[in-house]
Amino acid sequence: MKLQVAIVAATATIGLAAASTAGEVAPMDVMYEDGSVATSLSGAPGNPDAGADIMNKGAGNCIACH
Repeated sequence: MKLQVAIVAATATIGLAAASTAGEVAPMDVMYEDGSVATSLSGAPGNPDAGADIMNKGAGNCIACH
């Protein structure tokens, strides 16, 4: 579960950085495998280590939503 959270956080972080170049993904087009997003929504690979760092910096309540 922690790995999935880290992967989602990393994907979201990279997705925000690439949002200006990525196409829009409709909610029904998101594919899930075992409760996690199957492929990158931005086209860029995730970084679980960076996601874990972001989730654990204590600058908000990220885990409440993610």
